[in-house]
Amino acid sequence: MKKLVLLFFSFTFLFLACEKENNSTQNPSLPIPDLNYDGDNQSAPLLDAGNYEAAVRFTPAQTNKFAGKSLTAVDFFIQEVPPLCILLIYDKGTDDEPGDILFEQDFTTGIGANSWNHYEFPDPIPITGEDLWISILVEHDSSMRSIGCDSGPAVENGDWLWVDAENEWQTLRQHTNQAANINWNIRGFVGN
Repeated sequence: MKKLVLLFFSFTFLFLACEKENNSTQNPSLPIPDLNYDGDNQSAPLLDAGNYEAAVRFTPAQTNKFAGKSLTAVDFFIQEVPPLCILLIYDKGTDDEPGDILFEQDFTTGIGANSWNHYEFPDPIPITGEDLWISILVEHDSSMRSIGCDSGPAVENGDWLWVDAENEWQTLRQHTNQAANINWNIRGFVGN
């Protein structure tokens, strides 16, 4: 009986320790995001050499309640630092493609590996209640795991991917034929 109790407590301790470790990628000093689909960082998909954009699309169903406010900051998780990393904010486009670029910021220097990266806009981006796309453009010289993701399952609009070689927007699930069922670790913060 003592062995069963000891085994139970050992299992419970290991489970709680693993749970805490999985949540440790969250930056507890940052506020809770207003716009996101993802959970805690789990990993990053392996993408071949080339140029990619990992994006999340927020539809009027998500943005309408923030109409008249502004996108004030963005968080994104980088596992391996790519040779090029650019934050892009897009305006309303179509259901499967963003519109005009509202904001662009090069993060090639200054981002951290295996960590959340936080950017506050010097001039917050007005939210109109229409579509808003938040994207991270990366360039890979070789296969690497740059853009972080959760463990899934994928939520609609949480895993958009631009593949330069294919010249089109698609979901990561479409790109990998359902092999990757995740959401990008990209988050938006809203303020006045």
